[in-house]
Parts: sequence; C-alpha cells; structure tokens
Amino acid sequence: MASSLTCAGIVWAFLSFLCAAASCVGFFMPYWLLGSQLEKSVSFGTFRRCSYPVRDESRQMTVMVEQCGRYASFQAIPSTEWRICTVVTGLGCGLLLLVALTALMGCCVSELISRTVGRVAGGIQFLGGLLIGSGCALYPLGWDSEEVRQTCGNLSNQFELAAPIQVIPWSCTPLGMVRLAACMRGCEQVPHALGLVTQQFSAASGFQLPAAVAKPELHPAFPVGGTCHIGWAYYCTGGGAAAAMLVCTWLACFSGKKQKQYPY
Repeated sequence: MASSLTCAGIVWAFLSFLCAAASCVGFFMPYWLLGSQLEKSVSFGTFRRCSYPVRDESRQMTVMVEQCGRYASFQAIPSTEWRICTVVTGLGCGLLLLVALTALMGCCVSELISRTVGRVAGGIQFLGGLLIGSGCALYPLGWDSEEVRQTCGNLSNQFELAAPIQVIPWSCTPLGMVRLAACMRGCEQVPHALGLVTQQFSAASGFQLPAAVAKPELHPAFPVGGTCHIGWAYYCTGGGAAAAMLVCTWLACFSGKKQKQYPY
C-alpha cells in the first residue's frame, strides 16, 4: 500500500496520535484536581466533577453523592476561568486530533501529505498545543471558586491550594503553637482562633495578611474538606500538548515526500 510519508513522517503520524489521545483523554477525565470532602474523594475537571454534596432535608444533614458527570450547563461551571479553559483546551484537542487522523491517513494514501502540507500540519499542531497549554495555565485561576474551597479549604486561592502547614509557617513560633493548641479544642473555635493569630502576627510584624487568611469564612450549608493536589489528568493533558509542540512540530517538517513533477 502506497504511502505519502517518509520514515520520519511515519514516526510523526503515530506520535501525533499518541499526543492527541493523551490530551483528549486527560481533557475529558474529571481528575485535574483531587481532594476530599466529608471523608469522600472529590475530583474536578474543567467541565466535569466526581462526588458532590447534597443537602438531605429529611435527615437535616449534608451527604455526598458519589457519581461523576458534567455540569448541567455551561454557566454552571464554577468559575469564568474554567469556562475559558474548557473552550480553549477543547479547541486545542480538536486541532491535535484532526492533524493526527490526517497523518494516519497519509500512511495509507499516496500523495496526500507533501512537504508543504506537512509543515502546515506542524504549524496547526503547534497552535493546538499552545491552546492546550494556555488552558492548563488558566485552570489554577479558578481555585478560588466556592466549590473548590468547599473541597480544598477556605484558604484556597488562585495558584494556591490550601495547606495549613504551608499557609501559616509562623505557627512554629511559641505564640503560634499556643494558638494552634486552642484551635484543636473544637472545630467551632478554628475561625476565631485563627483570626487572633493573624491579628497578633500582623501587629507584631507590620505585615498585612490577605483577607482570606485573616478572616476565613465557612460555608453554612456544606462543610469544607482538606487539602487538594493536582491530578494525573492535568499532567496527561499538558504533557500531550508539550510533546506535540516540541517533538511533533519538528518531525512534521520532514514528514512529507517531495511531489513528483509530471510533464504536460
């Protein structure tokens, strides 16, 4: 069966398919951000999530529904940044998948991919990888949404997931240890005790802490969870895009064969 690809082009075709598959699978899976709430595992994607809290009025308590699904509407996505991330990343995955399928067709169809077509395809791959990379960069901007704070803690902010040891390293001081011991007496004392710590720390050092740290607020209906960390789907999406930009774009320049000149 005739092929329009060189040896480098065949490698480019299969590598392009792997990169596109990695980015598309990672984009669809709701495992970009992993955490817990009410002792249940919770995970977020850009437009999907697993496990969500529901208020059970009959028992007057909040329960976790352990199911995965997409948000009911585009506007239901927790933050504007995640909506933009969904559109940008989805468009980039579409471009990578389009080039990958075209490259695979070039393995079986003669004169489908020339040198010029290969270079244009490499440019489209670079654009697709750039869009996915932009989406991955936008994703942490949505970590200050209410849903993320319910799962990751009220101290979560843009590019910063709540981590008590990291957020208040000055708790190792004698004053910090006394206040933290007071905090451990009961969950209801945490916001008040933490406020006293931040006030005394600010007065002693002259450094003004952010309002989110100085005055934490707890959601009245849904209890907050613990700390969160980035999931495998986020790395899978970004890794596929990076490989497409750095490797596939370069291989695309040598993928097509020179077209034969037919005298007329």
